[in-house]
Amino acid sequence: MNIEEALKEYADKKREMVTPGYREAIALLIKARVSEPLENDSYLDALYLSDIMLSRTKNDLCILTQGAGDFFLKALIAPFEAVLIRIKEVGGKARIIVLDTNVSDLLLGLKDKFSGILDIRTGKAKSDINHMIISDATMVRIEDPHTELKISDDIGKIKAKVYFDNRTEAKKQLDFFDAAWKILNPDQPVGQ
Repeated sequence: MNIEEALKEYADKKREMVTPGYREAIALLIKARVSEPLENDSYLDALYLSDIMLSRTKNDLCILTQGAGDFFLKALIAPFEAVLIRIKEVGGKARIIVLDTNVSDLLLGLKDKFSGILDIRTGKAKSDINHMIISDATMVRIEDPHTELKISDDIGKIKAKVYFDNRTEAKKQLDFFDAAWKILNPDQPVGQ
């Protein structure tokens, strides 16, 4: 299966899990406060597990991502906008580092729509680094480095570990994110 097929399957299932009981099993692991990571071994897993993370995020969201293509964000637009609304309601913040000088029109539109809530900075990495999502300083998804994704790539190109309740790992990744955030130029206009 390639990424395009995974995106179609995800959309066709209307965000429901392909494997019956998978979402429920994850909910039980979260309820039990299991701090060990779940393996994310495909693009399809990335969609489902990121969806669950976004759906559980209440206060703060940090994302470090590559900028090329926004088919991942397009697929997750409903839970992404929902989390931005929740974050706005509680006075939280969403920050995204895009490892590219170009930011997608979709992301720029969301930045305008959620002005004061969603902040974006751009940068370049000197070497391959893990992409990540950090939610509420407890949940974290750490993606293995990979080359730029193409819609025709095999879904197995994406590998990650997802922690739904691990403050230690989340703090470690948040410290890295914050350090990167601080060195990026906040005065460099994004999308202006």
